[in-house]
Amino acid sequence: MSEFMEYVEKVKPICEGMQKTFGNRIEFILHDLSKPESSVVFVAGDLTKRQLGAPATNILMRTLSKYGDDAKDIISYPSISRDGKVLKSSTIFVRNESGKIIGCFCMNIDITEFNAVMALIEDIAATTLPEQQEENEGLHTEIFAQSIGEVVEDVIRYEINRKKQSPAA
Repeated sequence: MSEFMEYVEKVKPICEGMQKTFGNRIEFILHDLSKPESSVVFVAGDLTKRQLGAPATNILMRTLSKYGDDAKDIISYPSISRDGKVLKSSTIFVRNESGKIIGCFCMNIDITEFNAVMALIEDIAATTLPEQQEENEGLHTEIFAQSIGEVVEDVIRYEINRKKQSPAA
């Protein structure tokens, strides 16, 4: 049994509990890096369809190749699943007592629908930008009056303010 497997048994219940808490849009994977070609030793969730014995990812291998045991955790990086889901991913390295990287804890969150909702909210919440104000010259803040008297008062206030700002006034 590898050094990392001691950690796996301790962390498994945490991963399972968090995955159940957050549901089908999140997945947790543990990699035993003593065998990068078959590093996946635990999966909670089914987001990326990773299976036990799957290899380490290209980003993980590139990071370890470049930095070795000095590699820093990779937090909140974008990735895409094979079926086109947009993911937010994080890789957190697990080190032994001497500081050697022996495995990692990875998390993938499907943010596809969140991105769609954010685009919808931005579209709905968008207002006229200052550079577009000239196109709307003559318009001012809309007042939702309850009587014709309020409309007349608002028109008068608007005209007085406009005259005060006019260079000819």
